[in-house]
Amino acid sequence: VDITGADAPPTSFEKAREEYYKRITLSNNNERKLSCTTGAVAWHPDYAAGWTSGYCRHTVDCDSPSYSTELACCKSAYAGQVSGYCISMLPSPPTTSPTETGGLNIYYADYDTAWDQAYCINTRPLPSGRPTYSSMLACCKADYRGQISGKCISMLPSPPTLSPTNSEHEAEFWYPVYEIPWDQSGCSNKLPLPYKNINDRPRYSTQESCCASAYSGQVSMTCVCDLPSPTTLGCPGIIEYTVTTTTATISSTLSLGDITIPSDPTEKTALVESLESTIMAIVMASLGADAGTLLEIIILSIGGQPVRRGLLLRRRLNDFHTQTRQTSRSNTIAFQMIVKHECSKNCGNSNTVRDAVYAGVSKGLSDTSAVQHALQRSGNVHLQTGTVQGVWVDQDMDIKRKTKTTVGPLRTSPPTPPPTQPPTQPPTAPPTSSPTAISSTNEPSQQPSSQVSLYPSSPPSYEPSFGPSYEPSSVPSTFDVISDEWMFDGNGVSFPSETEVVLQSESNGNSQFGVAITKHAFNENDVDFQVDYIQTSSDYGSEDNWYESQLYIFFAEEGTYPETLLQTDNDIGKFLNLTVGYLKSKVFTTLDHTWFSCGTAEISQSSSISTKHLELGLRIRRFNNTIYTYYKVPDGEWEDIEEPMPLAQSMHDVPVQFGFRVKKEYNAHHNFSVRTTKIAGGPPLPIPTKAPTTSPTETRTWIVPGTVSRDPVCPTTLDRSSVSSYSYEVRGIGGGGAMSGLSISPWNSLWFVGTDMGTLFRSTDAGKLWYPVSHYEAKYHSRLIVSIPVGYTSNSSIVLHASCHENVADRNCVAQRSLDSGVTWSPINITGGTRQDSEGNPVLDEIPMSWYGSLTQNSGIIYCTVFGSGNIYKSSDDGLNWTRLSLPFNSTNPAVGLYFDESAGSAARYIYFATSRAIYMWKEGFEGDAREVYVSDPNLLQSFAGARTEDSTVLMLSFVDNNATACEGDVDVTCGYVHTFHQTIDIATAENFNFSFTKTPQRGFRVESSRTDSDRLYITGARGWPSSTGTKVWVGLYENDQSSFVFTLKFQQYPLWDSDKLEYSAVGIDVGYWDGGYYTYAVKPNDSLVAGGSGNFFLHVTRNGGDNWQSPFTEYADGCNTNNGERVGGRRWRSTGLEMTSVRWLKFNPYHTDYAYASVADIRMLRSDDGGNTFEITGGDNTDPLFNLNTVYDYDFAGVHTVFAVGGNFHDWPHGWYKNLRRGAGGVFVSFNSGDNWHRVGQLGSSNCDDSFLNVDCALGDDMVRQILAVHWDENVGGGTLYVGTQSAGVARIEGLNDIMATTIEQMQDLQWEWINDGLGTEIERIIPEIKERNGALYCLLTGNAPHFNNNQYVGIYLFDHSSSSWSLKKGTVNHHPSIGAEFGLWAYPTSFDVDQYGNLWLADIETNWNYLASGIWKSTDNGETFNRIQQFTHPYQITCVGDRIYASGARSISHIGNAGWGDGGAMYSDDGGASWQKNEVIPLLSNLNSVVVDPADDTKVFYTFFGGGMMWGPRPPIVITRK
Repeated sequence: VDITGADAPPTSFEKAREEYYKRITLSNNNERKLSCTTGAVAWHPDYAAGWTSGYCRHTVDCDSPSYSTELACCKSAYAGQVSGYCISMLPSPPTTSPTETGGLNIYYADYDTAWDQAYCINTRPLPSGRPTYSSMLACCKADYRGQISGKCISMLPSPPTLSPTNSEHEAEFWYPVYEIPWDQSGCSNKLPLPYKNINDRPRYSTQESCCASAYSGQVSMTCVCDLPSPTTLGCPGIIEYTVTTTTATISSTLSLGDITIPSDPTEKTALVESLESTIMAIVMASLGADAGTLLEIIILSIGGQPVRRGLLLRRRLNDFHTQTRQTSRSNTIAFQMIVKHECSKNCGNSNTVRDAVYAGVSKGLSDTSAVQHALQRSGNVHLQTGTVQGVWVDQDMDIKRKTKTTVGPLRTSPPTPPPTQPPTQPPTAPPTSSPTAISSTNEPSQQPSSQVSLYPSSPPSYEPSFGPSYEPSSVPSTFDVISDEWMFDGNGVSFPSETEVVLQSESNGNSQFGVAITKHAFNENDVDFQVDYIQTSSDYGSEDNWYESQLYIFFAEEGTYPETLLQTDNDIGKFLNLTVGYLKSKVFTTLDHTWFSCGTAEISQSSSISTKHLELGLRIRRFNNTIYTYYKVPDGEWEDIEEPMPLAQSMHDVPVQFGFRVKKEYNAHHNFSVRTTKIAGGPPLPIPTKAPTTSPTETRTWIVPGTVSRDPVCPTTLDRSSVSSYSYEVRGIGGGGAMSGLSISPWNSLWFVGTDMGTLFRSTDAGKLWYPVSHYEAKYHSRLIVSIPVGYTSNSSIVLHASCHENVADRNCVAQRSLDSGVTWSPINITGGTRQDSEGNPVLDEIPMSWYGSLTQNSGIIYCTVFGSGNIYKSSDDGLNWTRLSLPFNSTNPAVGLYFDESAGSAARYIYFATSRAIYMWKEGFEGDAREVYVSDPNLLQSFAGARTEDSTVLMLSFVDNNATACEGDVDVTCGYVHTFHQTIDIATAENFNFSFTKTPQRGFRVESSRTDSDRLYITGARGWPSSTGTKVWVGLYENDQSSFVFTLKFQQYPLWDSDKLEYSAVGIDVGYWDGGYYTYAVKPNDSLVAGGSGNFFLHVTRNGGDNWQSPFTEYADGCNTNNGERVGGRRWRSTGLEMTSVRWLKFNPYHTDYAYASVADIRMLRSDDGGNTFEITGGDNTDPLFNLNTVYDYDFAGVHTVFAVGGNFHDWPHGWYKNLRRGAGGVFVSFNSGDNWHRVGQLGSSNCDDSFLNVDCALGDDMVRQILAVHWDENVGGGTLYVGTQSAGVARIEGLNDIMATTIEQMQDLQWEWINDGLGTEIERIIPEIKERNGALYCLLTGNAPHFNNNQYVGIYLFDHSSSSWSLKKGTVNHHPSIGAEFGLWAYPTSFDVDQYGNLWLADIETNWNYLASGIWKSTDNGETFNRIQQFTHPYQITCVGDRIYASGARSISHIGNAGWGDGGAMYSDDGGASWQKNEVIPLLSNLNSVVVDPADDTKVFYTFFGGGMMWGPRPPIVITRK
């Protein structure tokens, strides 16, 4: 029966309800008339005067409320009247400006009282930073919105009525109508209420929830059938019918010629989206109603290169492989089309649908000229020149067919898509408990004592109703976007009102997005949220074929913050990975359709309707651990979107937050008005995460200590046997400092690399694992630009090393030779000079530049070129003895390279040698016959390389000139063109051959090759090249068919190379890939596929000729916890031994000793959550204030997850000039989640310091944006006190943090810092490197005010008196040790102190300000009255007492050839109170030790930290006691 368009007759409930309201209204009118006839005079509002001029009159008035006094009338009827006219008419009106001794004339929230009992006050004084309001009501509405207790509203002088009226005479809630028999009754929101006390009946936020609770089991279904859009079978007009859905997937190809494929990932994304959207518009226009609805176009590949998409979402575009920008004559584009056809009768079979779909698709794509025209007008520049050569549609398509039963209103034919399908019965069981209504009472006596259940006895279905739920909502509520129940964040998005989200940018980029998410999580079996939105868009015209901005609604796991959901469009899959379930709607600018997609971690589905809706309702529901999604058009009913999606077992019963995300698309500028309603979900879980917001751009954050649990780190994947014999393991994240001199042995797996921190690292497994060469054996000079790689001889065990400064006249440079592959070293004389160093070692007259060892094993021959000249030195006994060659040409021109051609055997070895001016050739041993084979004119040569093929037939020579036009506009210096010679030529012919070089268009600075492959070249830039070009590596391969080298860019670090070609590292991901050019670059002499180079932060190595690059200084420790081992930021790393980070301290959290924190220069900080085994770079994200620090200097701990940190923007204190007074741009920070995020502590204050942050003359109280070296937390003093020591201004503290840390971040940041420098010397320049509590007392160390050094009388250890908040210096007499000259001052710059368990004071100071050998370890046994030096130590940086052991750690002066230098130092310790001192010389890094800390998990182990060496872990040194 078709009753479409007919009005259904009124139900019996509607009739009964209308009769009742007529009766109750008549009764009320009679009562009002009666009251007027009594003539009672009272105060009434004069509505005729208008609102602004309204006032109260003493009269008889039956049409307005009455009051006993004029004041009561004004306060109630004219509350909020800005003009104040009513109050001003009082006989003695109150003043509008209260006196200063009374309350304020503004109101603010009382944050010191619990939320549910708090309200707004105007008490003086006004707390700093607190938002204010003109009235108490405005304050309550803003800061206590959603307060269930209603405490704030109840404290108003005249609280508003709980049953407000509106123009429709409707209440804001629904109630059961008990005046009508229960089986005929339902729910109403009509006013006036049929009962006197508002609390006499339960109230519900929706009519549905009222019916579900008050009329559950009602056999007549009168209540549910009275809903505006009933969907329950049995209600008038609701029937059950079957819908058949057929989904067809069609494979197609488009041949498109002359298009340019961009290399930029964003441009590639835009190209693919342009293709998809244009093809979609074409096919949509050609599909007939009998074919169905086009859901999606998916580009699979372009030109044979696959379009990569995320694993979670099959249809998410990420990127496709294209190495360079290239133009292809014919690019075949493979794509798929997905079409859905729905039918409720006469549906035919699959073949019918197949034919209709094929005909519709073919019709649209057959006109190639129309397709070409559409592509060229798509707006994408890469498609404007494309020519369509053909389109093919595969008729053999994938067909899927399904049917389902749907319940909905009677219609002549079902809509598209069809009405929703409920299960054959409602959810598994009725509600087990009564709802928690706004106010609940007992049901009236009219309700039957027993009810007939609506739930049948047949087996229950796991699915809920596809329509709105009739189960009650616990604490029903409607949330606004910026109420206290929400958190939000965004980019290019604002929240200007309670229901509006605005995309502000008008750019054609797609990087604008915003997220709102509930503060609380919900965890009922049924969690159900609804969003109603209106989207307004700009008119872009018919030529703009793009998706418009989109709306996601979603569930996310408890503990999710909005800032973690702000992924860009290219990373939208990462956003979806963070959701439990999601639903998205989107529209197209020129098509009359609305598209939906929904999914979970395992399932993704798509659907659409054939009408474009900018106003829509969306709904997502988790019921029985299954996700259901719905949409609703205006004045329509809920329709389901595809199939229910069961959640994975891991997601069962997890608490979820609800949120929505607005995502901007290309060329779109939209506003969204969004209204969100919680239908079901139970009460919010009591996990405070955000406090009330005060404006759309301000969020108040509750302090909630805790962190997200993490999977254990993955076991190592490396064979670590090559370093297992060492006593100490290297710990850290790998790299982190400057490297140079990569050298690769031709004989075995022996590799070396050096660092600017003085260490030579060695690997015996081809760079997989590394270990430092002992500083007592060899070091590496910090002048990396002239510090050369290790040289290999013809003996696989003999290697050479000469790391020097270029100033040979003033600095002694000594070369070394090792007979055991670099373990031990001894001096050698190369240049034949007569000078010697203080140890009697021969000093070089020239600095070695490159080594060229023979590839004929045990031949003994090796050549050495030098910097600054064309001199060559030769050894015939593997580097033991050397002679300088007598060359017949001008040797003042500097050498740029040498090729040693041994292809013809020992009888005919040839040398090709290049200087900056020419290339020379001679037969080995006959250098006097050298001939010039190439003269460079006018350009000079910068680098040179040569090689022969393994069969010795082809000779290759190559050089780079210095013609700067090669890099004009890009690189200003050290750039030129690559020239090559490549020809089949034997040795005899070459001896007299006339060489001719080919100039190529390839630019570069350095050319390198192996000596056994003439067909492969490596080209790099110079060290001075900028980051955008400096790390590029081009590989030239000789192409026989072109008779030339073809160069291909094989690597670049910035912009970042793709992750499938480069192993990412911790420093690269979490700090940045922004290094300049290479210091050195090396190719394995006899294997052209193995090569690598290094710079200031990175070492990159290829083992396959440049196709892939490794970062051999680190191992990813979270590979088993990320998709396919993907290396991502914020993860843990395991050292491979190649560490050059500078770690000042390593501190363990005593409340949770698995957590350790390292102070690291240049990369903020490292954190370990497994006791120091693996580490990660942390410090929050780029929105955290700590993120931009260079170095975190110190930590202290207030709980399992609460960490304090201090630092600044100057690294390496106290080395060099970094020890000087520095204001710096640092501060004090706290994390409540073990370091994931950080917040500033206390107010910044106002600064009068200059922007350079170098000024130390700022007044002490200016601010706390300054470099801070020390922090100490004491929860037992002053209600929780934090002390900090600065590098310029002394000591400051904040008290009362125990209570504050239970409130909000904002309250903590409102606190004032207090400077406590009384007694701390009289100079304002106060550097405080340490603050410690020992034996119940608080101490600090005041050091010298470098570079002035004029505060020596105040330098020393200070004791703090809490009662007077003042310090006293614990320094009486500091005795001169007999070995210290009387002319040298003492304690110029102390760096560390401690107090042992016996009360003895210990102090360490470094040698500086010309006090030679006057520094060391000092001890006082009489509370500071006298100090004596008990051990000379030139540069101690830490002294610490652990039981009876005293550790003194610092630098040991060691020369570059391993000899001990000035004074004493290193890893020293004493077990007998300083009577004797031992050294731990097992650790290899002795010249740059910083500190030591005992492993809290095993006190037989210790960690050492190093300046430029990371960390090492191993055995605690043995106990040694000297008895006297």
